[in-house]
Amino acid sequence: MNLKTGFKKKLYKFRYLEQEFLEYEELDKQGKDAFMADLREVHAKMNVYDAALDDPFKATSEKSSTKKSDTQNSAHQETQEQSKSKNNEQVKSAFKKSHDAQIKKLYRKIAMKLHPDKLSKSIPDEEKDYLIKKFEKITEDYQAGDYSSLLLVMDELNIILDNYKPEWLDIIDQKILEFSQKIIVLKKSMYIVYAQSSDVEKKKILRAFMKERGWTSNLSAVKKSRKKNGNPGKSLSWARKLGEDN
Repeated sequence: MNLKTGFKKKLYKFRYLEQEFLEYEELDKQGKDAFMADLREVHAKMNVYDAALDDPFKATSEKSSTKKSDTQNSAHQETQEQSKSKNNEQVKSAFKKSHDAQIKKLYRKIAMKLHPDKLSKSIPDEEKDYLIKKFEKITEDYQAGDYSSLLLVMDELNIILDNYKPEWLDIIDQKILEFSQKIIVLKKSMYIVYAQSSDVEKKKILRAFMKERGWTSNLSAVKKSRKKNGNPGKSLSWARKLGEDN
């Protein structure tokens, strides 16, 4: 098996793991959103005080109420200008660094296809923004000496080079290892477990969390109404029954 064939096979494995990782990452996000929504609902019904939930929400609300829209827009525009300037400098300085001849050749071939000045004006704005961000990422990695993104885009764009180097296989192997490790971590995520749980199992998870946080302990220890003179909230007996099969 020659280097080019071996390189292609490793890329296929990498892309498979990348897709698997993205699916687990999305499932983790969905599970977290669902868990937090259910938790806040229980939190509101019991009307208990929990610093982890109440303080960040309060701080965020107070901060957002003091901001003005024109200040936000001005800051956003300034950030965009700074980012654009930084990216332009990265593109200009990339060729000044010392790189392997084949890598340098590959970067130039990619630049001829993805550089903002080379993109067709007929390309939709959304697609153009995607390609520009991809090129910026490649340039950033290239400057840092991380060539994995170049090798991946080379395959996407079907760029053919004169020869392939053994160290390129090692670069892709490292990315394969990184994604494999990330997938292992995600598979153990509580949020993924929550996303895949039945309604009864979700209630049990919430009940365990509430017990861990002390929401179902003596009222004197945990009961702090978040609303002055407001409803005292659900009873402890209601909370303790949450998750039990009735």
